[in-house]
Amino acid sequence: MSYHLRRYKNSQYWYARITLPSGARGNWKSTRKARKGDARLVAEHWDAAATSNHRIVTTVEAFQLLAAHMVRKGDKPSTMKILELKASHIVSFFGEQRDIATIELADTEAYLDHRRGQKRRRSDATIAKELGYLVGALIRCKRLKLYHGDPVSIWPEALAKSFPGRKRWLPWEEYLTLIDAIATQWRDHLIVYVSTGVRFAELYVLRSHNVRDGWLHIEGSKTDESDRHIPLSVEAAEALRRRVAASPDGILFPVTSPDLDSQKRAWLRALAGACRRSKLVHASTNDLRRTFCSWCWHRGVDERVCVGWMGHRSSKMVREVYAQPSREQGAREIAKMPTRHAVPLSPQSPQPSPFGAN
Repeated sequence: MSYHLRRYKNSQYWYARITLPSGARGNWKSTRKARKGDARLVAEHWDAAATSNHRIVTTVEAFQLLAAHMVRKGDKPSTMKILELKASHIVSFFGEQRDIATIELADTEAYLDHRRGQKRRRSDATIAKELGYLVGALIRCKRLKLYHGDPVSIWPEALAKSFPGRKRWLPWEEYLTLIDAIATQWRDHLIVYVSTGVRFAELYVLRSHNVRDGWLHIEGSKTDESDRHIPLSVEAAEALRRRVAASPDGILFPVTSPDLDSQKRAWLRALAGACRRSKLVHASTNDLRRTFCSWCWHRGVDERVCVGWMGHRSSKMVREVYAQPSREQGAREIAKMPTRHAVPLSPQSPQPSPFGAN
């Protein structure tokens, strides 16, 4: 089972030929794709369709297909190590030779109970990440026509209640409440998170040379191509200026715990405590990242600019995740409705965000 790609001299499209398990070769067929990467995806679909009736797909192979796709996407070795760790827990529970077509909701619920019942109990957030990689592997196999079920149907309902989705972000009023409640030693962390959209792993590798002329240069951490340059708001510039002045070695956010995992747990405890004292719904680090892009979107920042600041390849994430309507936006829209009054009703204008003055 393999495929070959080539491009003829006078053609703008790539051609693919599939080698079947029996040794017979298919004729060269045009993929009708001008880019080799797009042609490779078409060839993978053909390859999977030609061999789907001859073998089963195991859990190990499903994760291998997901890993190969992530490598082609440009994910860095650090991301691949996380995938390998999360996949090892899934594989050890389900077995290396488990057919992915036989995995059902009852199996994932059993896995949830197993991870919760271990001596070193795992949090629901950790278990959700592990099962998220399993769902991602099944989605990848489905696109290759190696899996014909519904990957989302195996997601445990208990996790769905705990995690309402990836669309949580903080309105401006909640942010003001949260920043007053969080401990002083973590305040600059919170400001930089909501003002730049930085990820957790990116924050602790920032150096003084990453801040220059009112811009923050964030080097790629999730993918090699995700380097971005983000203009700093007044509040973010002041926070980073304080960090530069307090770090003679150039490390803006030094790790004060024994390792990065311990540092992350300490930060999440501080954030959860601040949310609890503020009587707010629990917020995660990713919620703060979404807050940055949501604020930018509601303030009228161009979609392509948001994509560049967030380090995404396309605007799909911006439209589907970050572009959620706010109360202030709804108030502005309702003011456009016709009214019988001589003076149209105008809602109270929202408070300015820190991105209003750069």
